[in-house]
Amino acid sequence: MDTVTSWKWHIHTKWNSTLSSDSFKQCSKAATGLHYDPLRACGPVSEYNAEPECEAKIKSYACNPANYTANPLACEKGDLSGKFGAFKLGADSTVSEEWTDEHFPLPSENTDSWSIVLHAVCGQESRIACAHRTEGEVEQVEQVDQSTPVQAPAGCGN
Repeated sequence: MDTVTSWKWHIHTKWNSTLSSDSFKQCSKAATGLHYDPLRACGPVSEYNAEPECEAKIKSYACNPANYTANPLACEKGDLSGKFGAFKLGADSTVSEEWTDEHFPLPSENTDSWSIVLHAVCGQESRIACAHRTEGEVEQVEQVDQSTPVQAPAGCGN
């Protein structure tokens, strides 16, 4: 089992679980769908990756923090780790990050089918955890500032 050192994180277009969160195989592509990409930045996991317009753009997709700062259209709206970088584990095996995304999906874009997925950056980028927004949670704020400590699992799993 590979040691988890960082996580990628994305907004996905689907949620097939009756639970508000899940892990490993229950976070598969069949359960959580593809990346939210309404403006068709067209990464390899874009919700539109099978469309001819996207197929032509996939090989040149280069979403990273520098490119996103220069041009917000360079990234899928759901490619959060592309926009801000992967979560990195601290010495105490927790993750604590803070970010602001002026181009985060608007409240009018929010759907009940969205989920957020954490991929371990080791092995074959196993989907470690996924979650769905539940009733009573904050829908959206103009400026998103988040600091969330997360205890990391020991390894990627299979």
